[in-house]
Amino acid sequence: MTRLSPIHLPQTATPDPPPTLAAVLAGWPRILLCIVLLVGLAGISLGSLAVPTWRASSTLMLNPQEQTLIDLGRVLPALGRDAQILNTQTEVLKSRLLLGRVVDDLGLVEVAEFNPARRPEGSLSPAVLKRRIAGWLGYDAAPPAPLLPAAERDETIRTLLRKLDIAVEPDSLVIAVSLTSRSAEQSAAIVNHLLETYVADQRAAKLAATESATSWLTERVVQLKATLEQAEAAARAARAETGVRTSDQLSEMERRLAALSERRADPGRTDGEQARLKAEADELARQIHDASARLVKTAQLEREARASALLYENFLARLKETAIQTDAHTADAVILSPAVAPRQPHSPRVPLVLALAVILGGGLGTIWVLIREEWRLRFRTPEELERASGMRTLAVVPEPATRHCDPLEDIDRRPGGALAESLRDLRSSLLLSNLDKPPRVIAVTSSLPEEGKTTLAILLAQSLAAWDKSVLLIEADIRGATIADRLGLGEQRGILSVLARLCEVDEVIHKPPTAGFDVIPGERTAANGADIFSTGRFATFLEQMRGRYDYIVIDTPPVLAAADARVIAPVVDAVIYAVRWNRTTRAQMRRGIDQFRNFGLPLTGLVLSRANLRRVTYGGAGGRGD
Repeated sequence: MTRLSPIHLPQTATPDPPPTLAAVLAGWPRILLCIVLLVGLAGISLGSLAVPTWRASSTLMLNPQEQTLIDLGRVLPALGRDAQILNTQTEVLKSRLLLGRVVDDLGLVEVAEFNPARRPEGSLSPAVLKRRIAGWLGYDAAPPAPLLPAAERDETIRTLLRKLDIAVEPDSLVIAVSLTSRSAEQSAAIVNHLLETYVADQRAAKLAATESATSWLTERVVQLKATLEQAEAAARAARAETGVRTSDQLSEMERRLAALSERRADPGRTDGEQARLKAEADELARQIHDASARLVKTAQLEREARASALLYENFLARLKETAIQTDAHTADAVILSPAVAPRQPHSPRVPLVLALAVILGGGLGTIWVLIREEWRLRFRTPEELERASGMRTLAVVPEPATRHCDPLEDIDRRPGGALAESLRDLRSSLLLSNLDKPPRVIAVTSSLPEEGKTTLAILLAQSLAAWDKSVLLIEADIRGATIADRLGLGEQRGILSVLARLCEVDEVIHKPPTAGFDVIPGERTAANGADIFSTGRFATFLEQMRGRYDYIVIDTPPVLAAADARVIAPVVDAVIYAVRWNRTTRAQMRRGIDQFRNFGLPLTGLVLSRANLRRVTYGGAGGRGD
């Protein structure tokens, strides 16, 4: 068994690309270009497209206690301090009744900014586009009917409400009111008129309540005065009707009745005297009874008169107090700072927009540099591959000319095509790599899956077979085991069965119907492939096959996925390392090659696989192709 020594080429591997920070710093011209472009676009937008808006603000403070000039009772209580009161007053400021008055007073229905019905329709407005599409489809889309005045007013109120910003300042009794519009003076006028209307409504509400209370008290005082006069007149009539005006007079009459009773008790009185005294006593008793009843009635009427007088005096005093309050009412809110026309527009904020443009431009420029750097780390020309690896590129193998076409079929259809020509170039480069002892056993590997190594092994076997040589393709990638399916062999015994001595060699050698070489397929297994191929049985098997075939091509697993290729490399004559065009990165390629170099294993050369020949050609000699 011979072993191919690696050819020492004059190239030396270039160092790893700079770190990301260094790459970003090196790409400052592109970053600066993006910043200039974004700032320019922002300037054009600010100058021609953006419509400036102005924001006027004012503050309103709620008074929890109304100033008291005199100690009088209130018709309406003052506002409280809790959050519910503040939120309630905020909603009052947003009420449609209040905003409707502002709209009517300032004539905002006539302003196109607040009344969408007064705005001219643009060529790209949804309504115009809808009518155009309907016309293209053959429908007659009439323009919408104009809104009624009430509907225009409602729409204006809604627009005004959307432009208002009303919020309670934290931990305070202050309400901030702001409005944004396209006119600085108009914004300030609307805010001031809104707050003035709100304060005037508060004062008017208190005045109306006071006037209502005064009217009601006046009616009650008139009624109470009449009632008092009636009670006093009844008391006077009762006193005039009875001769007894006081309790002393009634006591005197009772003493006279007691004296008459004593005189009647004298036994020396005659019957005539007794009858006269009895008559006098009876009459006096009747007078006492009548006088006592009239005195009680008179006292009751006098008490009612006094009660009516007291109630009348109280209501009269309350009426005078309420009448005085009519001119002493103040609102429960004070405008702390009236709105003034702003000097600078609220939007667009030129410094902020330009700063964002600088940040966005810098970010886009950085992304551009990083993407370009990532793109640069991939291989698109053989010169790039040689500079990065320090090894020779044996060939550039393109994709088939027809997408999704089998490579063997493409070679058969186009024997003079780019794919067939690249394989002939690979075959010649490989056989000339060692003129003293041309390689006969060739292993094909790569860094990672999907880099085209299996297809490369199949095509290389077919190219060698085109010389009328006997060629054997061995699939040592027992984890993938796809060659049997790709060549239409179906489920067959393979290399593992031979090494396990489960069958003879001739039982696992198959002749694909579309190829000119023999195949020993792989067999999927959970066993470690490196342990299988590192045994002496595999080396003995290869020596046996050397005696039967002119060339042997071995498809090995990817280097970074398994150690099988490193185990197989010492028993072969050449190792071809496939690097996928515009896919494999420098780091992946170097880690894979280091797996061989660190163990002193030979590598014959590299193949740039699955390439786009147009872009490789346009990249130029030694160019990057980007």
